[in-house]
Amino acid sequence: MIALSNPIILNSDGSIKILDPDKELKISATLYRKYILMGQWIDRWSHFIGCRWEASEHSDFRDSIILQEITDIPFGNQIIKIDTTQKFRYIRFVTPVEDSSKRYQVPNLSEISLFSKITKRNTIKVNAVITAEGHRIDNPMRTVNLLSDDKYLTGTYWRYPYTITIDFGTIEHALSEIHYYPVTDVNFIQDHQYELFYFDKQWISLGKKRPETDFLIYENIPDNALLWLRDQTRGEEERIFTYENGRQVWW
Repeated sequence: MIALSNPIILNSDGSIKILDPDKELKISATLYRKYILMGQWIDRWSHFIGCRWEASEHSDFRDSIILQEITDIPFGNQIIKIDTTQKFRYIRFVTPVEDSSKRYQVPNLSEISLFSKITKRNTIKVNAVITAEGHRIDNPMRTVNLLSDDKYLTGTYWRYPYTITIDFGTIEHALSEIHYYPVTDVNFIQDHQYELFYFDKQWISLGKKRPETDFLIYENIPDNALLWLRDQTRGEEERIFTYENGRQVWW
């Protein structure tokens, strides 16, 4: 089916803009999401500020060092670069003390990965034991091992204050990176197959891509076009957008 015309934007001042793709003027776009980011998620992630990643050779974390104190709102997958070559047996994520009644404002995690400086492997997958202390607010059968199952839609839910501890056992590790992913709507760009379309009386493909990082770059997009990014691997939430002044504008 072919539409009779291209989409029209009615502006608040009464003017209109017709989204006729300009195939002579091409643009590039850096895409970070396939669906609009709702304010509720920004509010939830803001409570990561003040949380810490710590490391120690002792289970009681005496003589521990702070690997990172979170000072900015985390968006999507977070990567902490570790400078020290010191080896540790224990790594933990610590929340600040807050009002435990704020159930939906707790900074909960969906995935954790700890990479060794030597092997470059995710050490959680090798010999680590994950434990947690705090007040659970979800099904206790959802074990903390969900934090290392490579699925961003799983995780565990807690109230303030709580800690998550990773114990490497008898083999201490010098870490190169910590990756952590907050509980989210998983509409950020992931290691999935995507396809970008633009509309010119029908949806026309600009090709399929798999990202090498947490964003996609598309070249040779007709300017002034309505766009649609499809996740061909998984997920249902997708939304049309235009690309203006270097950012996605959702409709």
